[in-house]
Formats: sequence, structure tokens, C-alpha cells
Amino acid sequence: MNDEFFKSALNELNKADKIIIGLSGGADSVCLTHILCKHLGSEKLICAHVNHGIRGEEALRDQGFAKSFAESLGIEFKLHKADVPKLSKEMGVGEEECGRQVRYEFFNSLCSENSLIATAHNADDNAETILMNLMRGCGLKGLCGIPFKRDNIIRPILSLTREEIESYCLENSLSFVTDSTNNENDYKRNKVRNKVLKEIKEISPDFVKNTFNTSRLVNSENSYLESLASIELEKIRNNNSYNVSSFHTLSDALKLRVISLILKENSCRDISSLHVKSVLNAIENQSSCNVPFNKFVNVKQSILTVTDINSGTYGDVKLEIGENYIKKGKILKLSLKNITKNEKVYNLLFNNLIDCDKIIGYLSAGKRKEGDKFTLTKRKLTKSLKKLFNEMKIPASLRDDVTVIRDEKNVVFIENVGVNDYYKVTADTKNIILAEFLYDNINTINSEGDN
Repeated sequence: MNDEFFKSALNELNKADKIIIGLSGGADSVCLTHILCKHLGSEKLICAHVNHGIRGEEALRDQGFAKSFAESLGIEFKLHKADVPKLSKEMGVGEEECGRQVRYEFFNSLCSENSLIATAHNADDNAETILMNLMRGCGLKGLCGIPFKRDNIIRPILSLTREEIESYCLENSLSFVTDSTNNENDYKRNKVRNKVLKEIKEISPDFVKNTFNTSRLVNSENSYLESLASIELEKIRNNNSYNVSSFHTLSDALKLRVISLILKENSCRDISSLHVKSVLNAIENQSSCNVPFNKFVNVKQSILTVTDINSGTYGDVKLEIGENYIKKGKILKLSLKNITKNEKVYNLLFNNLIDCDKIIGYLSAGKRKEGDKFTLTKRKLTKSLKKLFNEMKIPASLRDDVTVIRDEKNVVFIENVGVNDYYKVTADTKNIILAEFLYDNINTINSEGDN
């Protein structure tokens, strides 16, 4: 390879005493392993493979192939088996994020002080990541794509397209395995890869390469702004909390970046602009919000803290009109709605409309609480939530996952149940809030397409 990007990676890799290669058995990781063995020899390489406990016999096939391929090159092979579906539920995160954590924990367990982890991310992965960041809302940082190097993780073939990787495998008679779930379009990343990116490349064949070049330019500009945000972060850090009393003096761009850094250093990943804006609202309103990775952000007397939420439950979140992040990919969208008189009379069966004028104080969302009661609209019966959940046959282990919306006095709305009878819309209602739950299910495992 004569690629300048790869040459830079090779310089970094030559300094390491050991290189851990994430080998799934797919074309990308097979190409990476072969290239590194060719340029560095096999002695300092270790191929690490993770069986995620998801695809049964196919996963065992991949495991066997990876082992045989590594041994054919004289490279040491290490295997780790995990039950990712079970772990993801225990951790309160999606399977994709859980799988990523499992992989990197395993890779790091094989590292010494001067080791590097090499992953097979490529230019197509980079383009997919940028498109997905755009879809969920991102700033400049989201346009940077996948970093070439982060901590002890390096991506030597990041500049290569998938077509170039497959051509390399063909030219060097390298076989590889294919994850059958990559062809399924049940998940967002697969849809982006198999549909969106495919269509874009038909319109603009150089899109992936151009996107890679653009992301490198944006990266340099983003690094400069990140350095400014880091300076501001140091000013407000106070042991395990942050004094945000002077936050209003920062530019909007720096506010959002400082918040992103706060979340990052508190182990929050998969952060979107929605989560960052939720924290900004909490700062401005001296309130609280939830963010991914079971974290609870609370702002009181201008002191911001980030704490863990135990057992996969979640704290109360003060709600705003618009999208509110609740937990684990669950978003509650509140909209002000205008309904004509005829709609009010004939469509009162809507069970997700709330009479805004009956709300006492502000709305918040959280889990059930002792003493919570709810009046069913159709049956006019008032029940405790415990009794109601018993009748609905909701397993005890899942009851704290049901989101309850309340004002400062009563339960107003329950997820998958509807609105409390007192707060339902009537023919006399003037101001209405529409409550909708949105669910972002990105649960695919792709060891070469994550970052």
C-alpha cells in the first residue's frame, strides 16, 4: 500500500511492542490482518476474536475461520465468548453498544503499556457514521466521522473503500466470511449501508472518498474548537461536579462543546444533539435530565453533577415541549396541538392527548412511585399503579421501565396505558398537548462498522 494515510499508521504501529487486531473474519479485518502481517511480521501481532453469543452456528463458523486464518499467518489467536443479549439488558444499553464495550474490554485486556489496538474500520464505515450522525442530529464533531486514532486504538485502513478492500482480498486470494445480519435491513445502520449509501454511490461514485477527505478537513477545525472547550471545562470543573454559574457567558458553540466533554468524561456515549440540548436546558432551568448509559444529570444552585442510575431505572426528568430523552433509546415527544371543534367532539377516543389547562405546575417523567394512582378513562375506575400493572400482567422486572408522566400533584399519563381521566380532552378543552413515545432501536452487532 502506498497510501499516505496508511504510511502514517505504519509509523505509529512500528513504535508499539504489541498490536491487537480485531479479527471478525469479514473482508475488512482479513485485509487488515494480512496487510499488517506483510509489513510488520507476525511476532508482534495478536488476533482477537469475540463470539457475541448472537448468531448461533454462524458465529461458531466465524470463530473457527478467524482462528484458522490467524494460525495460517503464524499469528497468535485469542478468543472471548460473551452473552451480549443478556449483558445488554443488565447494563441498560442496546446490543450494539454492549457488543462494542465487550470487544474493547477484551482487546484492552490483551494490551501491555506500549500496545495498540488495530481495528478494520474503512472509508465506507466512515461515510455511514457521518450519515447516521446527520440523521440523529449532530454538530461539527459528528461530521468528523471515525477518528484515525483515539487513545490506544488505531485504524490503519480507514482511507480504503470497501470495494478496494474486497479487491485486495481477491488479488491476494484471501477468503473471508460474511455476517448474514449485514444483509438484513431491520436496523438503521444496515439500512444506511444497504439502501441509502448504495443509492448515493450510484449518483456520486466518489461519495465515500470525498466524504473521507471532507471529514479529515473538518477534523482539524474541530480539534481547534475542542481545545477551546477544554480550557473552559477546566475553569468550571470542581472535583466531581461542575460550577456552571458563568455558563451563560460562553458562546452557543462553546456551551454545546463543553457539555459534550462533560458527558464524555462521565462515560456517556452515543450522545446526540438532543442529549446535549437536554443538558443545556437543565443548566438554564436549574433542573435535571437523563442521558445515555444510565446517567442522570442534575443542576442545583448552578452545580452540575452526573450520577449513575442504578438497576436500569431512571430519575425524574422535567419535560419541555419538543423531544425529551428518557432512557435506553426512548424519547418522549410533547407537541402543542390545535384541534378543531368537530375533532374535539368526535375524536375524544385519542388517548395520548392531555388537557394542558388542567396541568398543575410542570410535567415530569420518571418511573412509578409509591402511592401513585390512576383513573382509567373508559372504566372511570381509580387504581393504584401496582394493581393496574398486576392486571396488565406487566412483569415485576419491567415495571420500573414504564414511563409515568406526572404534574406536581397527580399522575397525568402512563406509557402504553394512556391519559388519566381527569386530564383527558373534552369538547371544552382549549390547549392540548400530544404525547408520543419514540423508540430508537439500533441493536445490530457489526464488529467492523462501529467506532
